[in-house]
Amino acid sequence: MVRLGFIVSKGSEQMSRIKVSLAGGLGNQLFQYAFALAESSGEIVELEWVLGPAVQNHVGMPELCDFNLSNRILLRHAKKAPKFMTRLIRVLRQASSTQKKWVRSSIFWPVKKTINLLLNIYLDEKVDIFLAEGTGYFSKRPKKTKQYCVGFFHSFRWPAIPEVITELKQLKLKNPSTEIAVYQELALRELPLVVHIRLGDYENQDGFGIPSAKYYSDGISSQWLSGDYKKIWVFTNDMEKASHYLPSEYLPYVRWIPAISNSSSETLEVMRLGRGYVIGNSTFSWWGAFLSYSLNPKIVAPDPWFISANSPKDIIPTTWDTHYAWDN
Repeated sequence: MVRLGFIVSKGSEQMSRIKVSLAGGLGNQLFQYAFALAESSGEIVELEWVLGPAVQNHVGMPELCDFNLSNRILLRHAKKAPKFMTRLIRVLRQASSTQKKWVRSSIFWPVKKTINLLLNIYLDEKVDIFLAEGTGYFSKRPKKTKQYCVGFFHSFRWPAIPEVITELKQLKLKNPSTEIAVYQELALRELPLVVHIRLGDYENQDGFGIPSAKYYSDGISSQWLSGDYKKIWVFTNDMEKASHYLPSEYLPYVRWIPAISNSSSETLEVMRLGRGYVIGNSTFSWWGAFLSYSLNPKIVAPDPWFISANSPKDIIPTTWDTHYAWDN
């Protein structure tokens, strides 16, 4: 067992009553981390990342681990998981997000019970599976027995808890590249309005959608006319297509931001340098805006979050501006 790079004693191990399953990319991992902090009540919380599975960085650790995490977080270096176990946890995570009737039915109970038994064998310890209710906020809480928490937790309510947001705002890269310093200097001069246009994988995601060109035009115009910015920093995974989402009159002010060092965490760190934001319906830019180094930046977010899929409950903080995102 390792906690933030050093060995944890058995006594510390036993303090952990909540285990949170990390899954997906950095945006998802940050929401799961925020939930873990919110539910820790000052105790040690364990993050399990093999079964998720969580997207890894260049050294084979979750992308989240590029940051200096809370000393209340315990990382489990679990043994390699058989494929059927990762598939079963994926089934549970999908079940938690759909909240269909069968999930709450007597039919699902033996399925969950069987997966719970297999999980205990794999982890070599007794835990009870705790499923989120939907992809966003829910009021149900883990019991005091040891819980293995599975879900997305896409809601501002957990990270907005005062003691949690304090820890989150202190997130810093452990080993930033020299590129970060270059962008820090640029940000001081260019006072950037950060815009995120997620294409690529989102073009093939049923129900997610890509906010319209009108959404980006209205969002950028509502901010740019304030005179608070000198440049528009555009983050995207397809620069050519993304240019069609931007108003032509603003293109001369655009600085295209590539993936920094091919690292999600470094790219997010640069996104945090914005003075204002027009985000996509992506947890990645959500966190770039939420963790901004600027004091009270103006943030425009799409509403509803998805074009047809159920939007996570309470994903948009009440202080952010929302624009309708799905005009053709």
